[in-house]
Amino acid sequence: MYIYKTTCSINGLIYVGERHRSSIGDEKYLGSGLKLKRAIKKYGTIHFSKEILHDNIDSKKELDSLEKLEIKAHRSQDRKIGYNIADGGEGGDLGEEVKAKRRLKNKGQKRPCIQGSKHPQWGIKHSPERLQANRISNLGIHEGSKNANSKLTEEEVIEIKEVLISQKGMGRILAEKYGVSISLISAIRQGRIWRHI
Repeated sequence: MYIYKTTCSINGLIYVGERHRSSIGDEKYLGSGLKLKRAIKKYGTIHFSKEILHDNIDSKKELDSLEKLEIKAHRSQDRKIGYNIADGGEGGDLGEEVKAKRRLKNKGQKRPCIQGSKHPQWGIKHSPERLQANRISNLGIHEGSKNANSKLTEEEVIEIKEVLISQKGMGRILAEKYGVSISLISAIRQGRIWRHI
């Protein structure tokens, strides 16, 4: 087990950490701190170097206390000096104050779309009342020309329906006239789409 210091050659910021493995053959490991990982991703591993501060430490207790001591000595929690978030030992619990600041900062921001089994409502069965309420709230939002994929307007569909009612076999002619497929005209005739008109 050992204590190390990782330094970024671009901005001079440092990270002090502990490692439970032997320092022999562990040259590529630079650290696991959140800010450090982001910096490595941004600048690339080539711009970071690691220095062993204490090696061959026998106990976890001694390892934790040495890490705390070195973080304090190097002042690596100061954002102008280093990447460390926590005091050291036992990992980087951010504490309630930092968590509260993050919640406030992220409030109102859009989150990335989560789909499938990772979605928080995955597998939840909604009651028939809830499903009906959802249907009513979404009613009319994507109907007709409000739908981004719509090729026709409401007026054109009314004209198409009037022709289909009054004359038989006009599907191909209507499709050519309005620049749509025959299957679209057929779907309008069968009432599968544009039902609201």
